Amino acid sequence: MYGLPAVFYWMIAQRLDLIFWILVAWAIVFFPMGLLAMVINDSVSALNPLFLLDSIRRVFIPYAGLLLLIAAAAGLCGLLQIAMSQGAGPTWFAILALIIGAYSVFLFAHILGRFYWRHRDRLDWGI
Repeated sequence: MYGLPAVFYWMIAQRLDLIFWILVAWAIVFFPMGLLAMVINDSVSALNPLFLLDSIRRVFIPYAGLLLLIAAAAGLCGLLQIAMSQGAGPTWFAILALIIGAYSVFLFAHILGRFYWRHRDRLDWGI
């Protein structure tokens, strides 16, 4: 939901300008908290940007660390996939990329769950 504006903008404008990068930054900042809020609260109303901004404000420093950790993990996965693509055939590369991608999704879910567990009192979502 948060990444679609950047994708649509790139498809329509066919350029990577300041507006595109602002939309990408919007998606990077709001996606983890939005996903966590939607899963925990079990409601689409948790995707309200004002609710998410207030939640991010309450745990700003740990959330910034979470974003850096996720960025580092994504960067390592990307580097690993690039390294594998240079040394393996296309079939093995596709299989290994699928395994790394699936493991990364599980890792991301675990990190988000641990983040909520540690900061549930400060988030105060009423659960």
